[in-house]
Amino acid sequence: MFAAPAAGQADPAPGRDTADHRERALMPAERLTKREPFRPSIHGFKFRNTFTGSPIPPRYRSLVSRLGLDLAIDTPATYGLCGGMSASAADFYLADLQVPAREAPPGDGDDLFNYLSDRQVDSLGPGFMLALKFAEWMAYDDHRPPTAPARAGRGTDIALETAKELPAIYDKLDNLDLVVLGLVYVKHGTGLLWENHQVLAYGYDRDETEARIRIYDPNYPGDDGVVIAIRPFEPGSEAVRCELIPTRRKARPVRGLFEMPYAARMPPEALQR
Repeated sequence: MFAAPAAGQADPAPGRDTADHRERALMPAERLTKREPFRPSIHGFKFRNTFTGSPIPPRYRSLVSRLGLDLAIDTPATYGLCGGMSASAADFYLADLQVPAREAPPGDGDDLFNYLSDRQVDSLGPGFMLALKFAEWMAYDDHRPPTAPARAGRGTDIALETAKELPAIYDKLDNLDLVVLGLVYVKHGTGLLWENHQVLAYGYDRDETEARIRIYDPNYPGDDGVVIAIRPFEPGSEAVRCELIPTRRKARPVRGLFEMPYAARMPPEALQR
């Protein structure tokens, strides 16, 4: 599940997440490696994307508390850090490090939890602009075929916007790059921002009828067979229909998807082995 930041968290607490700190944390170019092909069962985390406790990122909690927002935020009993898990899995892989061998999600205050939470915040971009992009795409209209009756007030077609994203995604995957994808599951007015999702793409197959993007989905640990199937809505159409298909679970429609920026970071020494 996509972990949404709470309102009022636009700026980090003083001295915690400065641009200088982020620059030092970026992975040195000489450590970036492309070794054996990425496999979720080897390079992904062994636990499922389900966490308990406060979903407010640790770096923001003191600020939220000082502003009195912690009492006003209706936090869920469980939440996800899918963006943080996707980015962190890529970090460990590119640094030629093994992910921590944990069978259960780390608890609040654990070094791994703090890193996943930090990377979740990173995945949403400066000022949480990628959270705003999720909100924008949630407001896009579902695709309507050309034969459908005309309707006033039609907005942006999410299936066409998704099609525009695909060439750049395929190019990066052809270059053996890892790509974090934002998956839009719900529509504005019928779902909540944090009900969307983030995954890590590491390859794809394509023929005349469909493409299948191979992904590490933190919701399905150890599953090397999870794919996003992409097919035209109708013959000759540029609009695409997307579906996330796990190996042993029911497929789920994806309204739309887009690439999310990713910059590799070196995992902290406490997590390296």
